[in-house]
Amino acid sequence: MFKIKLKKEKRKKVEEETVEDLISSLRIEGRRLPENYEIVENYPLRPPFSYALILREKDTKELLYFVDEIPLDPKEQESFIKLREVL
Repeated sequence: MFKIKLKKEKRKKVEEETVEDLISSLRIEGRRLPENYEIVENYPLRPPFSYALILREKDTKELLYFVDEIPLDPKEQESFIKLREVL
């Protein structure tokens, strides 16, 4: 049972590194975080395309749920607009 847990943890670590490598190699930038917020938690939704972040405002301690998605390129935006018009 202990060996299985180690294998799962190792696989997860390799997956995370692979996603991070992919993002950096594609030079993809996510959205910028709002000013005066700090990250409380960060987890993948559909890696490498979207991530969820729980942020805390530094002064008021108010929490904010933030979804960070890779923006569409111009060709993808055009396709999305056409598809939306059809539907």
